Amino acid sequence: MQGTASLSILLLATLVLRLPPEVSAAIRRTPLHIQSTGSGGNIHIESMRMRPYVIVAPGYNPKSWGVRTLHLLCHLMNEIGVPAYLHLPPKSYGTNPLWNGPLATKDHIRDGIVIYPEIEKANPLKARRVVRWLLNRPGYIMGNKIKSGLDDYFVAFSAMMDDTKPTLNLQMPNEGLFHPRDLPTKSGELFYVGKGSERARIPSIEAGRTEVTRTWPSTHPEYAALLRRSEVIYSYDTLSGVNYEATLCGTLCIIIPNGPYTRADIAKGELGLNGIAWGTSEEEIARAKATLPDAYPHYLGVIARQNDGIRAFVEATQNRW
Repeated sequence: MQGTASLSILLLATLVLRLPPEVSAAIRRTPLHIQSTGSGGNIHIESMRMRPYVIVAPGYNPKSWGVRTLHLLCHLMNEIGVPAYLHLPPKSYGTNPLWNGPLATKDHIRDGIVIYPEIEKANPLKARRVVRWLLNRPGYIMGNKIKSGLDDYFVAFSAMMDDTKPTLNLQMPNEGLFHPRDLPTKSGELFYVGKGSERARIPSIEAGRTEVTRTWPSTHPEYAALLRRSEVIYSYDTLSGVNYEATLCGTLCIIIPNGPYTRADIAKGELGLNGIAWGTSEEEIARAKATLPDAYPHYLGVIARQNDGIRAFVEATQNRW
């Protein structure tokens, strides 16, 4: 490949997402460089002859953190000039109209790099180049064991899932909804079961508290407004976007431990345990309250650095195939 000029791309500079000003500013500060594997200089990402990416995902569902993350990866790649496409099941919910998520063709699948989430146990597209993106621990959601190929490339969403794998971590843009600015007077308490075990439920914790479910509140603005005005949410789901979205709204999250993740696992995560208590001990709740103001600024810092992960992932997979 000819040329050694060093060029930069501002990742996510003009997202069509409705981001609050501080999130947009944090993202704009960090340019994305792709290193040339030939002459040694930086090259413009759009000038690379790269294979396209095909991201296998369910139809877009704003209530599913995992589904949103798959669609987000497609959007963010396209925003920086990396060709990425979605492969959705027939009669699915479709795509997010605000995001850049074109649909894949047979040519894209044949020539590209196919990314499967960990809930896909095989290679139904018969792709030649396969990435397994562990958004959760394999088998936790669907109970299936991955039947991987010899050349499959594994990448974890976070060290929480597997600290022996490279990571590709994306934090969900909060769309201007989940933040601690201009909070109303807080009152009321919530609980959430999610993926938590029904056997772990404690009636005394749920009594007098409002349950948040995957279908209620029915819209994201209503859900965010509920979090912003509530004081605390008890969560049986040890790894859920609900836990973190609550802390972004200045709402304490108390996790009721019931596996498979431990406190040490969650502490490895990019967002850490700011504003999150592991269990109901006085010491844990006091620590979570003390660190709750740090949750949103820490999130902004993680957002600002996440383009490094996309850069590393593109380089690793393009060089691999």
